Amino acid sequence: MRRRVVVGAGAAVVIAVAMATGWLLRATVGTVAAESSPSPSAVEIAYMQDMVAHHQQAVVMAKSIDREGIDPGVRLLARQISESQQYELGTMIGRLRMAGQPVENPEPMAWMPGTDQMSGMSDHHPGDHHGGGHDMPGMATTEQLTQLGSLSGTAAENLFLELMYRHHQGGIAMAQTALPLVTTAAVRESVLDTVNGQTKEVGLMGSMLAERDAQAPAPG
Repeated sequence: MRRRVVVGAGAAVVIAVAMATGWLLRATVGTVAAESSPSPSAVEIAYMQDMVAHHQQAVVMAKSIDREGIDPGVRLLARQISESQQYELGTMIGRLRMAGQPVENPEPMAWMPGTDQMSGMSDHHPGDHHGGGHDMPGMATTEQLTQLGSLSGTAAENLFLELMYRHHQGGIAMAQTALPLVTTAAVRESVLDTVNGQTKEVGLMGSMLAERDAQAPAPG
């Protein structure tokens, strides 16, 4: 069974904020940009849909740890992640809306090379295929999110760093896989931003875990 996307109780707020940002982007870009920019391919659409879900969970985790009793450095990192990923969420949702596509991918990760759907995605809407796909890398489970919300102090901080470290590694893996498949300049720029930004944050979180004598988790 494919691991289902888990976004937690705060997902509705995250989605509402991101969609509002997306609609603002759409209004700002306007008709000129829509006419001058090529439409994203089916693979690019599916990638953005999956990355929307991935970012949503990252924002939920970041907001969950931004509370009293948590180390200021961890809270500052959480806010940085929340703000940057909400902006990226709005951008991706705006692009999906401008392309007339849904935000949710009916077949998560089916765009990945090696799946049965890849051979026909250039000619079909991402939702037209069935079965296949891969687990979305780096996603936390429902139990892990619940645990993150229930812990306090150092235990909560360490779990957040471990979960977000793995989450970012998953996001980087998705972006690196998508990079050779992306041809639209705006989407390619977004993919590169994800790789560069999250690689820096993974390095920072690795250092923070080392300072706490906690081991950085393996990708998964």
